[in-house]
Amino acid sequence: MTASEADRRQRLGAALVCILVGGFLGYAAWTRPDPGIPPAVGVLAALVFGLAGAALFLQALGYTRTAILPIFLLVTAMTGIGAWIGFGSGHRQCRGSLSGLPFVPSELACRAVFGGGALLTGVIALLILRSMVKGGSNLASKDHAAEPTRDDGHEPS
Repeated sequence: MTASEADRRQRLGAALVCILVGGFLGYAAWTRPDPGIPPAVGVLAALVFGLAGAALFLQALGYTRTAILPIFLLVTAMTGIGAWIGFGSGHRQCRGSLSGLPFVPSELACRAVFGGGALLTGVIALLILRSMVKGGSNLASKDHAAEPTRDDGHEPS
């Protein structure tokens, strides 16, 4: 088995795990929602896993350019989750630890961190979208590994 075949198998395995986790989380978020979390936010969390699986699957098949689309959607979903925590209505409480010492930051600190993260991932999503629009004419094409060439630039015979 070559290194690229091993990488392909690992990506396919990871894709399957991500898609299964996303499916489970989506089902749980929709059928048994947490009272403090809107079902749509739970579905966004599930989509993050499912879209990661889709991107890994496309990469394993050699469609690395096409994999940018689910990655864009994944980052957009992460933006939505962070925006709900940072800017949504209702009370928020975060827990954390620093060097193993647990602490509970204030609601303002919690919202500031997640709101800032939402703004950052939103900017990343816009940058991905810009790159898709600028160079996206061949998004659906399969990428080909670079073929070996001779020093003079011609194909080997």
